[in-house]
Amino acid sequence: MKEIEILEDEKINECDKTIKLPVNFIVVGEIDVNDIKIYIKQGVYKEIEKFSKEDTSHERGAILIGDYAEINSKKHVIISDFIEAKYTDASASTLTFTHETWNYIHKKHEELYPEKKILGWQHTHPSYGIFLSNYDIFIQKNFFNLPWQVAYVVDPIAGTRGFFQWKNDKVEKISGFYIFDDIENKIDIKQVKSYEKKEKFKLCSIIMIFLTTILLMLTVYFGIEKYTVTKKLNEIISTNTKITSEKDELVQKLQQSNELAQKLQQDDNSSKTAKPSDETTNDIVKLKVYTIKEGDTLNEICKKNNIEYAKNKSEILKINDIENEDEIYFGQTLYLPLD
Repeated sequence: MKEIEILEDEKINECDKTIKLPVNFIVVGEIDVNDIKIYIKQGVYKEIEKFSKEDTSHERGAILIGDYAEINSKKHVIISDFIEAKYTDASASTLTFTHETWNYIHKKHEELYPEKKILGWQHTHPSYGIFLSNYDIFIQKNFFNLPWQVAYVVDPIAGTRGFFQWKNDKVEKISGFYIFDDIENKIDIKQVKSYEKKEKFKLCSIIMIFLTTILLMLTVYFGIEKYTVTKKLNEIISTNTKITSEKDELVQKLQQSNELAQKLQQDDNSSKTAKPSDETTNDIVKLKVYTIKEGDTLNEICKKNNIEYAKNKSEILKINDIENEDEIYFGQTLYLPLD
């Protein structure tokens, strides 16, 4: 709230009568030079505040009465009285002006304020904040569509309020307005917090948006990390499973080769028993494991491993259960006798 200002009297001739702009007023919010200048009399302001708080179970409304003037293409609205909108169809979130409401308003207007204009309307938003709903804008467009007619919204529970104007053929909120009184009266308005609360609300909204964004980013980040860790873990498990499978296969083949070696040893011993000789044999047959590469042949494999192919061919085929020496394949495991 700003301090009271005393300005020089300014007179405007309109419709053959002199209209004085208020010179004793305080400013609520920030005045935009491109907005309509709205002055509301201190007594009317207080009466509307009281009227708005009398019943917060549903919306309440009134008609704003006063004068309008234009100076240097700038619109000035001076609200000096109001008429309660009786017989409305109201709920907690809507307000409808019925035929009985308009009959009452026009009757009171003619009786009490025949020289003054209907400057717009006022209604309450208990706990809903300061805005115009789609239905409120419908009312503004159909019943208060003159360039200088305004809307005044009060939230009696939150203690906030604000005006709306016609600007560029649209209904827009005004950033500030004036509370005035006669020059001899002191303006005593407490806790005018409509726009202060708006700024706090904007700050809280910005903080909430920032925190929500941070939370969303963290959620995405940890989601990606979880996916990456799970993928790596699955790869490790898959690799370990493959290694275990290969190990089991190798153990099985080694076991089979040992069994085959034992059988060969038994056959060799039987042969030597049939044909005695002074030569002694070893009880252990040594085998070398070799994995066939692309283009390998048994002959070349024996050469690589210093094994006499012609001498050991039949034994190699037997150990590895190969019927045809040409039917070997890439990646196949061979067991080669070293002795």
